[in-house]
Amino acid sequence: MLIARGAAEVTILVPRDKLTSAVKAILESGAFHPKPIEAGEEAATEKGQVQRLLSEAENLAQRIRAYLTSVGELPEPGEAHLGEVRDWVSKAEEVIREAEELDSKLDPVLKKLTELRTPGSELAEAAEVAKAYSWLDFDLSQLRDLKHLRVRLLRVPHRHVERFVKLAEEEPIYVIVAEDYEPLNALVIAIYPEEYEVVINHLAGETDASEVVLPSNIPQNLAKAAEHFAKLEEELVEEIKRNVPKLKELLAKLLTVREALRVLLGSLETRLFTVLSGYVPHNEVKKFANMVVEATGNTAIVTASGYVRMEEEVETPAIVKVPKPLKPFEMLMSSYGFPRPRAVSPLILMAITFPLIFGMAFPDLGHGLVLFLLGLYMRKRGEFLGFARGEGVRQLGTLLLYLGFTAMVFGFLAAEFFGPLTSEWLIHLWCSMGYDKPPYATPLYAAHVLHSFEELSKEMGPIQALNAICPALAQKVLEELGPNPAPEQVKHFVEAYVGANIMTTAVYFSMYVSLLLGTLLLTLTSIFGLYTYIVMGEKAEAVVSGLSKTLIFGGVFIAFLSSLAFLPRDAIRLSGYLLALTAGLTEVGGRNVAESLSELVRMHGGDPGIYLGLIQPLMALMIYSGLAIAFIGKIVETVHHGGGIGAALGNAALELFDLLLIAMGNTLSFLRIFALALAHSSLMYGFYAISLLAGPALPIIYVLANLLVIGMEAIVAFAHTLRLHYYEMFSKFFFATGKPFQPVRAYARIG
Repeated sequence: MLIARGAAEVTILVPRDKLTSAVKAILESGAFHPKPIEAGEEAATEKGQVQRLLSEAENLAQRIRAYLTSVGELPEPGEAHLGEVRDWVSKAEEVIREAEELDSKLDPVLKKLTELRTPGSELAEAAEVAKAYSWLDFDLSQLRDLKHLRVRLLRVPHRHVERFVKLAEEEPIYVIVAEDYEPLNALVIAIYPEEYEVVINHLAGETDASEVVLPSNIPQNLAKAAEHFAKLEEELVEEIKRNVPKLKELLAKLLTVREALRVLLGSLETRLFTVLSGYVPHNEVKKFANMVVEATGNTAIVTASGYVRMEEEVETPAIVKVPKPLKPFEMLMSSYGFPRPRAVSPLILMAITFPLIFGMAFPDLGHGLVLFLLGLYMRKRGEFLGFARGEGVRQLGTLLLYLGFTAMVFGFLAAEFFGPLTSEWLIHLWCSMGYDKPPYATPLYAAHVLHSFEELSKEMGPIQALNAICPALAQKVLEELGPNPAPEQVKHFVEAYVGANIMTTAVYFSMYVSLLLGTLLLTLTSIFGLYTYIVMGEKAEAVVSGLSKTLIFGGVFIAFLSSLAFLPRDAIRLSGYLLALTAGLTEVGGRNVAESLSELVRMHGGDPGIYLGLIQPLMALMIYSGLAIAFIGKIVETVHHGGGIGAALGNAALELFDLLLIAMGNTLSFLRIFALALAHSSLMYGFYAISLLAGPALPIIYVLANLLVIGMEAIVAFAHTLRLHYYEMFSKFFFATGKPFQPVRAYARIG
């Protein structure tokens, strides 16, 4: 799974009268990826029929999937028996004719059903109106036969109802208004003398009103029309459902002949033989050859190539074995591209880091639980809100399970559960274990503590208030101020301690963790890139890009890794000192960097000599070596390709500048994890503050706020997690120029 495997190029020479049997064996093996064979103009003309049938089979398969989806069925093939096959082209024509017959029968049904369900269509709008006003049980056509009086039913947008009524009152027009039956419109029944028809038309135009009109071919009674539309949809759905078994059977047959046609499309025919070409996994070549030879009565000849160099494998499909639990990540990977044979596949890395980064950026136990339950529903039902169905929805559901779980884990570590209003129990849980803040708390935790302390102190003593919020914090106060501190002392200490310690620690810890993870992943992906360049035979790029980036990001990673023991507060400071010294800065903010580093290390009981005499020089050696290798390597590469010394120096300078930008930009880009987590907490805290002002409406506002934040922040966190993978990580090693191994297979029993 980490390294994409190549496939052996297989050539099959089979007598023409045994071609049908050979193709059957190929389909049943499920191991053959067809490869088109270059042929002359005459052969290309002969393939025209195969190509046409292939397109027709695929189009009909898509049509059948549409029928199945329209009635809530999964668009998957069912059990089917293709019967005896004497000639695959004839069998394809037979199956296509059978599918076309059923398609011609169901096509009007699907069109009518689609029109009935498509918002904005005439039929759908009529059905919507009839359903909304089904309580009006009279014939609309009778209103047109009245003498002297006119009655019209108008749908007026809610924003214009008051204006319509006001204008109508100025004329001899009597109106009845019925609201709350449609989300955007109200029903206005206007009764007026016939000579005021022009006035009503003018009112309708000024207020964007539309008349309630039903198609002439349905009952003109709204109550009966609603029943008609409901019955019509039921009948249309039932008509398609009656054919579901046949549709699934035909889908299996169509997919099977489609696969056979794929094989034939890549064949080359001579007078006596047919040549088939394709790819088979190296470890399955022997078994595959035996199946084909046996199926053709020992008349076929199967030959296979050995391994070839990676740079020669551009056309060779790559095989990435994907366990079922990791299928969702294959979906994400394939949207970027596919690895070449023997290149590093990002699948395993993505399966680990994608949920991890998403969880860090979306830390809420409750919100993660919502995503987890939604994923569970989608995986079990194979549908999403009744719109999307199929295996893709199940895979998305599985992905939401992973993302929801990691969000729950980091939400637990951050003591976030549907925002501040319902997170008190989690805070108490961490405080009962001796923590004055949850391990992954955001800076908003400190703001919440201060706000709660201020409110509770009005009702009870400050120590009692602290005990109610966080017993560990109350214990800290008593340890610092003694057993009976004055209320003002407690207040000042809490404000200073929470602001200067808890809030600062939360900021520093979250930033450090984001950057530590980022530098680790950038180093790892740079190593993957170095390996990829080597196996591709691109020696210059291996040195100039792969090795230099590995050294530079490795040096930066050492700065953060060596600071791990200084968590939670001072790790980011020590990392900053090490990087500042490596960059040649001796003073920052008027303070000597080396002295500040030594003071910090001694404060934690460490030896400054290890950092100043070993770790920082090692970092400098790696980073500057990486820059030097890139600079010199670019000069050598340019000169080697015939460039002058001026061009070589210019290219080298640009390469150096580009590397520095990448090193800084890619590293700092991982701070978006911290920023997203902070934004998530800030939004919930903001909505919490708003809901406190809402009085009795607090529960409604708070629930709606949670739904809004879940939807909005989940999408934003997902997008940024995807961006970190696609841009910061994949760009180092994943060139996405490969082709996936897609073997043909039999979806129906043959023979």
